[in-house]
Amino acid sequence: RNNVRVILVHSGSDLVPQFEPPLRAEALKSLRKKGVEVILNTRVSEVGDGFAKISTKVVDEETGEVIGRDESTVVVGLTVWCAGTAPVSFVSQLLDQLPESA
Repeated sequence: RNNVRVILVHSGSDLVPQFEPPLRAEALKSLRKKGVEVILNTRVSEVGDGFAKISTKVVDEETGEVIGRDESTVVVGLTVWCAGTAPVSFVSQLLDQLPESA
């Protein structure tokens, strides 16, 4: 367990943007409390053998405009990629089979 580092890279400025701000903040707080390193405003630009390249927005503090990107490389052992917050069809099919009382 001491050899595990979990990094969540998210392109937006908030996690779960479909929720209200207090819930977004709670999601971020909860993940960080569990030791997840959350990197916002960042995209994964490349994944290779033992590395992931990430690209973070550089924002002008006065105007809020994106003025560039900061590129960096993260050393990784295992990369898991996922996208979106909707359940995959497999999960939806399972949920459809549950009785209304469940």
